[in-house]
Amino acid sequence: MGGGVCSCARAFFLFERGNCRVTDWLYEAGACHAKVFVGEPAYYDKQVQFFDQDARYKQGIKFYKKRFEHCLDEGQSSIIFDATPNTIEFPQRVFDVYSQASMDAKSRLKVIFVLREPVEREFLRYKMKANDYNQSNDKKNGWFTDAVSKDGSLMSFEQYSSSVLRLYIKDKAKSYTTGLYAMLLKEWAKLFDRGQLLILNYDEIRDSPHRAQWRIQKFIGTDFALNLAEKDDAISTEGISETAIKVLEPLFRKSNEELYDFLSHNSTGPWMEQSPFPHFTQKAL
Repeated sequence: MGGGVCSCARAFFLFERGNCRVTDWLYEAGACHAKVFVGEPAYYDKQVQFFDQDARYKQGIKFYKKRFEHCLDEGQSSIIFDATPNTIEFPQRVFDVYSQASMDAKSRLKVIFVLREPVEREFLRYKMKANDYNQSNDKKNGWFTDAVSKDGSLMSFEQYSSSVLRLYIKDKAKSYTTGLYAMLLKEWAKLFDRGQLLILNYDEIRDSPHRAQWRIQKFIGTDFALNLAEKDDAISTEGISETAIKVLEPLFRKSNEELYDFLSHNSTGPWMEQSPFPHFTQKAL
């Protein structure tokens, strides 16, 4: 990325959870992504998982740089991207690495946040846990274990919301704060120029992809020949019970209001960003 990370490249992060529509589009459209090395999972090409995994982050800037050197060495696009969703929780680490690289690297970095209605987002995360649980031979170990009952069966989303998510989100437990967008975005805005942060509502990507594509292209500064297509979500959010919504929605309400207030009173954001930012709507029922 820029400076000591990858000279002369324009780098950006993309944060979207549950449906990688924009990630897949940029991947297919030619934005340069990370090289995967022997012994690494194949998904590291899109999700480098450097900033959010202590073991990888501790290996330092050279470790991260190595994964993107081919973007210039092989004459590929000077636009490179990392779409690790959980990096949204580590703005200080991103700031430290890019500041270490150079002031130019930090100033050239752009960040795209795709925000989805938080209850739907938690449901999508639960569905991914359920999928991994069903495919795993070891039901007692894995990232899905907090959704497993004492008898070894998978909780319903309603049960999971009431007995697990409610407590974690209320207490702002680590790894369960990603849906508290206002808290996270304020931290990013303290470290980076607001003009480097493009905040998108997922509803527009789903309902008006051509408009969302226009915003992204103007923000990055490049037009892509491949269009961001309209398509159904890979994981449906239909069927979230009213009980689960009643449990979770109040936990996000204050954060959502803080988000709307932050965006409406922060006029230094990218000119192509939606203004006013549309309020989230619950479409799962």
